[in-house]
Amino acid sequence: MEVLTGLKDKLKNIFRIPSDWIYSLKHHFSYAEREMPNYCFFQKGKQIVVLESSDVSKASQLMEHGYEKQFEEASATNEKNALARFADIRRDNQIDRDNFLAGAGPMPLIGGLTAIAAYLVSKK
Repeated sequence: MEVLTGLKDKLKNIFRIPSDWIYSLKHHFSYAEREMPNYCFFQKGKQIVVLESSDVSKASQLMEHGYEKQFEEASATNEKNALARFADIRRDNQIDRDNFLAGAGPMPLIGGLTAIAAYLVSKK
């Protein structure tokens, strides 16, 4: 709260923003944090189940039935949005992996060609 108070004072002096606007923004962000629960994901084969992180009893039941808890967690307004976020995270991870492999493959070839070129240039 001290940080927000200091920020409020600075913004008020710099931009002459009415304090009720800043209060409204502060209230909006704290409300959004309270209203968005964290969700965790369980997977068995291709089936994915979304649970609130606080629902420990259902999580243990799923694990008994052979579901594996996934590493990813997401904050969302509901289960549907959490599942969409999970899909986005997985897609981003796959893109990162593909990009890394695309860069890692040609690098030894480039290094070899550079060594050959350096050898030929230094030979003359």
